[in-house]
Amino acid sequence: MRFHALIDEEQFEIALEMSDQLDRVMSHTKILELIAETHSEWLESLQSEARHASPQKAKRISEKILEEYRDTGKLYRRLARAQILTKSYTDDIWQSAVFFFKGHDYLSAIEMFNL
Repeated sequence: MRFHALIDEEQFEIALEMSDQLDRVMSHTKILELIAETHSEWLESLQSEARHASPQKAKRISEKILEEYRDTGKLYRRLARAQILTKSYTDDIWQSAVFFFKGHDYLSAIEMFNL
């Protein structure tokens, strides 16, 4: 699938734009999964970039990383709500809480851990 090739090539923004077109061939839940996974992969790429960047650039990237963690937490929260009656629900809740925690959104993390 071309979508996964974009992720492998670290073309995250293009992959996310492409996800808008997937509703014709995939369920809403599967699209949310792909988007959340894309953001997770993007975070890994940003962390690697920050490790190899100058201190000034690393600071800017670190701010972006925190924002991405919070956004990814929101995506997994949406995914959990979409899969409330499935086996994936608890994993999505956990993922959401972890991403919120790593993004320093502790109130949202606690909220997710308490579900």
